[in-house]
Amino acid sequence: KFYTPLALTNVINFIGRPILAFGLSRGNLPIESLALWPVLNSLAFLFRSIGFAYQEVVVALAHHTNARPVLKRFALLVGSIATLILAVIAITPLNDIWYGVISGLPADLVNLAPWPTLLIAPAALLAFTIALQRGLLVHVRKTRPVSVAVTINVSVLILVMLAGLKFFDAPGIIIAAAAYTLAIAAESAFLSLQARAAAAA
Repeated sequence: KFYTPLALTNVINFIGRPILAFGLSRGNLPIESLALWPVLNSLAFLFRSIGFAYQEVVVALAHHTNARPVLKRFALLVGSIATLILAVIAITPLNDIWYGVISGLPADLVNLAPWPTLLIAPAALLAFTIALQRGLLVHVRKTRPVSVAVTINVSVLILVMLAGLKFFDAPGIIIAAAAYTLAIAAESAFLSLQARAAAAA
């Protein structure tokens, strides 16, 4: 009962990958979107990964008196800084340096990169909030909401991707980046409600 929901999160997460590939290939500029996505995803992962280990920190420290406000402040502070850095990369010449010089992408892909990078930037902050909420739930041994939250993530990803492809005439990578961030935001919102309920119980 404790471990299975945690194990299922990885299985459900893998379902999202072909969904993203579907969206990238069905929107406008499919070849460009498919070529840019791995580089964009690697950049986003670089900043999101900072928050991954925070779940273990929360599990280890949540039992201390008044620990939760401190853990929350730290998550919001570091997550916001990571998101801000990603946003700065998107809207400054750092975009050309990362995508053009470091990643070696051609000019058309470099010019396509700012909007998807800006759309995916909140994922860095959301990685911290999700780690915080998961850690609090694991601490009180309520893990089922974790797998439910990931299911919500994938469901929102599918819905936003399909709606974006149907109603918006935009490059696939912009639709995918928006769907990716909204899906993570939905997961975080659900976990937040569950963590508050668990704390109040």
